[in-house]
Amino acid sequence: MVIYEHGSWRSRWSRLWKRLFHIIGPNLSVRRTVNILTMAADRAFLRPQVRGRPFTMYLEISSVCNLRCPGCLSHDKSYHARLMPLEEFWQILDHYAPYLVDLELYGWGEPFLNKQIFDMIRYAKRCCLFVRTSSNFNCFEPGDHERIVRSGLDQINASIDGVSPDTYEQYRIGGSLEVALDNLRKLIETRKRLGAKRPIVEWQFIVSRINYKEIESVKKLATETGVDILRLDLPFSLPHIDEVNDPTAELRWLADDPDFRQWANTFRPDAYACARACSYLWSSLQVDAEGQVNPCPNRIGSKVQCGLATSRPLRDIWNQALFVEGRKLFAAKPEAPPSFHGPCRECKEGMQPWKAIWPELVDVSPERHENIKQLDCPPKIRPRDAS
Repeated sequence: MVIYEHGSWRSRWSRLWKRLFHIIGPNLSVRRTVNILTMAADRAFLRPQVRGRPFTMYLEISSVCNLRCPGCLSHDKSYHARLMPLEEFWQILDHYAPYLVDLELYGWGEPFLNKQIFDMIRYAKRCCLFVRTSSNFNCFEPGDHERIVRSGLDQINASIDGVSPDTYEQYRIGGSLEVALDNLRKLIETRKRLGAKRPIVEWQFIVSRINYKEIESVKKLATETGVDILRLDLPFSLPHIDEVNDPTAELRWLADDPDFRQWANTFRPDAYACARACSYLWSSLQVDAEGQVNPCPNRIGSKVQCGLATSRPLRDIWNQALFVEGRKLFAAKPEAPPSFHGPCRECKEGMQPWKAIWPELVDVSPERHENIKQLDCPPKIRPRDAS
């Protein structure tokens, strides 16, 4: 078992190996190679108008969930509740697959509530993609463990943030730790019984003030369970629960350990969590369960729809106004404060140098997205509704 911990060279090399030889290696083509190198250059130079296409896609096949985690959009009344049909999934993947290497088959909801997920995985594998999904492991039906293994899925993340019921249920509201662990063991046992090496099973343990005391216990339990990866380098995210602008939120959610306080003090106007530019705007595309393109899979970006994913050529979608203006926010040496008021301006994940120069211009008011309607977004209509 590999443990991903903050600052661990072992975990960094393990992740690099997995990406190079499990994601890119078997699936590489000339087109994908050229595209990855092009996008890498675009991001290195922070070009707002990009020449390449996204090579990672976050595809939300379910925006409904059986749990009620704090702040999750799946039970937010302003967010849609939908299971993506298989036919729509085919259309989207056909539109993007020639450039993709990595398909992240999840969003805000629970993917396994969409019972067509196994057909979706098989189709994505025929497109020569590395396919990963993430689950709370609380809604599997009899036979699902074998279906997962036989589908060809490359990796599955088990979101289990505690090793005691009291700790686990403080965030995974409505979930059962016993059920999640039982399903985790059954999946690993099924994989072993079938003599398969996939899917890679990763236990995702998001570290917060609530579960920090259980880190040593989860290491022991993960070893006993037989997972391939235990991920402990994920600090609890305040933007995820929509409390990034609340100075008191860190006292409720963030651990005292400096390694897990990435989001501490992000309520300051010029604050950011990662000292680098956003990666989503240059390499990844989010498509929600309604088939609409979003700026990114994070909370802010997920609530902004930029048009049907198959409505126009990929290059036009990837270089529409919202994306171009969003990339400009990360300019290393801004010459003037931005006039753009889209969702990326509010984000505090990546470093936006202009915020340190003009902190008084950082807008966190409810009207911050008022000019989104002026962006070049096509109508929210699916082909089957056009008549």
